[in-house]
Amino acid sequence: MNFEKTKFYLKEYLSFSKTERNGVIVMISLIIIVLSLRILAPLLRNPQPTIDHTQFDQEIAQFEKMGDSADRQKLEVDKGISKSYSRHSSFNAKESINVIEINTADSAALDGLPGIGPVLSQRILKYRKILGGFYAFNQLSEVYGLKPETINKIEKYVRVDTTKIEKIAINSDAFKKVNAHPYISYEQTKAIFKLRSAHKIESIAQLEDAGIFSGEEIKKITPYLVMY
Repeated sequence: MNFEKTKFYLKEYLSFSKTERNGVIVMISLIIIVLSLRILAPLLRNPQPTIDHTQFDQEIAQFEKMGDSADRQKLEVDKGISKSYSRHSSFNAKESINVIEINTADSAALDGLPGIGPVLSQRILKYRKILGGFYAFNQLSEVYGLKPETINKIEKYVRVDTTKIEKIAINSDAFKKVNAHPYISYEQTKAIFKLRSAHKIESIAQLEDAGIFSGEEIKKITPYLVMY
């Protein structure tokens, strides 16, 4: 069988006419449709149920409402605690701090002042002793370590009784006692004794006139001096 004959037979038996081709296309289409229906039929017979979210939404709303209520209750409780604590603190502040007289107060009384602990109370007592007592509240600023903010804080709890001050007898006290006062230097003490050896000191003005103290120093030392 030569090549031309083989080609003729293949074309004769394997080729399709236009009608046959249309028939094949229709048949393939029908097969696809049938197969698709077989796949989709169960889904069409048992459609997916519709989910009702109404109950879920109601439960969420109820939960949020409960949460809001709990928050409000907590807020009210917190407010009540805060008010109670504020009243309690205010009460304690008023009741626990007593007004003291600075020239007679002991360390326990000083410890009771805000911002004054054991160390500062001892320093106040020590300075009060060498000073002879305080004649003005602002003298507390001379106490080492006592800060201005602490002094401002305790001012309303401190009073000063100047009758409690220990005086220096300028004409009769010993050199050591006069020189021990923090407002009188060694040189000023010598000048006082030189002046009183010449004549009795009758007034504070004599100390200024003699050039022993300046005007500002006289103001500071005057509450501590007596002329005998």
